[in-house]
Amino acid sequence: MTKPHLSLAVILKAGPLIGTGHLMRVRRLLPYLKVSTCELYADEISADLSALTADFAAVHVLPLNKLADAVLASGADAVLIDHYCIDSAIERPLHAKLPVFVIDDLADRPHDCTLLFDQGIDREARAYTPLVNATARVYTGTAYAMLNPALIHIPPRSFSTLQLGQRTPKVLVCFGGSDPVHGCRKTLQAIQEGRLWQHWYFTIIAGAGNSDYATLKALCLDLSAETDRITLLHHCSDMPTAYAQHDLAVGAYGVMFGERLSAGLPAVCVTIADNQVGADAVLQRHQLGVDLKLDRLASPQALQAALTQLLKIAPQCAAHGRALYDGQGLQRMAARINHELELLAAV
Repeated sequence: MTKPHLSLAVILKAGPLIGTGHLMRVRRLLPYLKVSTCELYADEISADLSALTADFAAVHVLPLNKLADAVLASGADAVLIDHYCIDSAIERPLHAKLPVFVIDDLADRPHDCTLLFDQGIDREARAYTPLVNATARVYTGTAYAMLNPALIHIPPRSFSTLQLGQRTPKVLVCFGGSDPVHGCRKTLQAIQEGRLWQHWYFTIIAGAGNSDYATLKALCLDLSAETDRITLLHHCSDMPTAYAQHDLAVGAYGVMFGERLSAGLPAVCVTIADNQVGADAVLQRHQLGVDLKLDRLASPQALQAALTQLLKIAPQCAAHGRALYDGQGLQRMAARINHELELLAAV
């Protein structure tokens, strides 16, 4: 018997603290999967993210301890989980009846699943050996990076005219969909206080869930009388183009860290969450950018020094970042998942 129509349940979280990274990367994967319908199950989805969940057949917001029961009751054929607060305790009853595909970045908790993916730059599969069930298959490293393939097609930048002072650098500032640490606001305050627009052009992208947007808009309006070198955008549906139009960036580690590396966009990188601890060591080990501590972000002197340092090493950072990614991560993930779905459909 062949089952022609398969349904997928996705479990994740997107909100003011966790941001939209998990939601965005799953959205990028879905078009590659051989499923007819996909429903979203979450313990938190901010109301202002409704436009980003429109491609799901239904969205169910439930307490964390109710998600597994809801998925099992839905009749879903398989489950995709991208959620830092979910481990084997929730996965086990699901995996007893369904294929379970887990996306993780941390290797810090047990999992009970069919497949597990971790796209960390230095992550090795053996990190999960004591954490997963005996039958789980684990795929790690940037070969499975869930990044927009368009990023690798951005033409290489020429930094020579910038380094010779023949052109003013364009700097992109973005701290993701929600920016819980007010990174955009702190950066803009440093730009304002230090009059850094005299040395750089700045584009600030406030994500769809950024609670500081009204404040940012007011600050930019005040500054417009002094300079036209600061542009503020509210959300951006085409980040590859935004990356291509800039020379340097300021932003967080996490999902956008990989995006900038794949795009060859050197960045001043800021740790904004516990799950990003250690990323600065990866950045330094591979010479991928310049690290700046969050408590120094609002300092004009610190931001100016970090950008100046970044400009000096920009060619190396861009080359090293692009060498890590080939743009085939989504296809590789989808091939692994689709194989399991095809087996399921054939039963």
